[in-house]
Amino acid sequence: MIDELTQAIKLNPSDAIAYYNRGVARYKIGDNQGALDDYTKAIKLNPSDAIPYYNRGCVRGEMGNKQGALDDYTKAIKLNPNHAQAYNNRGNARGKMGDYQGAIEDYTQAIKVNPNHAMAYYNRGKARYEMGDEQGATEDYNQAIRLNPKIKTVYNNRENVREEMGDYRGATEDYNQASKLNPNGKYTMTTEYEDEENTLYYFKKVEVE
Repeated sequence: MIDELTQAIKLNPSDAIAYYNRGVARYKIGDNQGALDDYTKAIKLNPSDAIPYYNRGCVRGEMGNKQGALDDYTKAIKLNPNHAQAYNNRGNARGKMGDYQGAIEDYTQAIKVNPNHAMAYYNRGKARYEMGDEQGATEDYNQAIRLNPKIKTVYNNRENVREEMGDYRGATEDYNQASKLNPNGKYTMTTEYEDEENTLYYFKKVEVE
């Protein structure tokens, strides 16, 4: 796949989609720097496309460049204001940088765009917990579970909040449910924010004129 895309680029160095697709292929084999370079080239060739910015933001985030990731998600949102995944992931970048209020605003926007966005509810719950809003965190965890009852860590996080609030029966129920979902797991509360389960957009079809 990479060799074929490289050949396509040699034949047409202005093919933004080929660069984008090669970036995806490189990411899938763990070549984050190569993916980053290809997304950057695709952006230069077609700066009005939100998707390469979003994908590059995901890669930058994985590489530890929080500000770069935030900038790319912001650009993706500017180009596509209904990009729920970009709002969710920008919220993650903000949360990791300690901007919990900004993170909450992004998760809220992701939910407005997509009311069934379980991960955004889950992440907003974690940010609310960091802000000391245990009730708000619990409500968001509840909704995340309603939308996707198989997110393992949400039960563990809700368990800890319930225990802190004195709801020991509820905490025990969450512990038991988490154990059923992952019988060999070790459960500790996580403050890590979750990106989209399918983090990147994948291959684009080449349009034939």
